[in-house]
Amino acid sequence: VYGLDGTFEYTGSSATATGSSGYHNPTASGWSGTYNLSDEESDDGSASIIGNYTLKKSGKYNNSASCKAKCSKSGKISFSGDYDESTII
Repeated sequence: VYGLDGTFEYTGSSATATGSSGYHNPTASGWSGTYNLSDEESDDGSASIIGNYTLKKSGKYNNSASCKAKCSKSGKISFSGDYDESTII
């Protein structure tokens, strides 16, 4: 289970990421995970909060995921994500 939470400040013409938090909770025995969060501000006035997650099975890399929450310069919130699965060697 992956989670990403964030807050934005919107001025009417631009956005700023003002806070973020995340979590990763393995739901099965033998699995573990880590994550890191970052903020990004674009020249177009938008701001994003990004969470990158890594999942391991018995200490070996298994897959990764990323989530992104974006606030546009007009105040519109959007979400996107990506997922990569590998075979455990």
